[in-house]
Amino acid sequence: YDLREQLGGFDLPSTTDPVAHFRHDGRTANVVFVDGHTESYPWKFRRGPYTNDTQQPRMEFYGIGIICAGDPSIKEDADALFDRR
Repeated sequence: YDLREQLGGFDLPSTTDPVAHFRHDGRTANVVFVDGHTESYPWKFRRGPYTNDTQQPRMEFYGIGIICAGDPSIKEDADALFDRR
């Protein structure tokens, strides 16, 4: 696939390619949490294990990235919002 579309839940950002589409208000994504609250997050990018060199520029152009509250280059920050404990 050139660019994959996310049709279901999300996996840990450190273990998969970026799949969130940041399409709102200057590259933000509205995120709904399990407890029902919502938050907006700005676009951040972390290259996934399956991302190839031709996909990355297209992902950046179309605003495909990861939902992350910290530094996306740090695994613990990238995965922090996905803690399932």
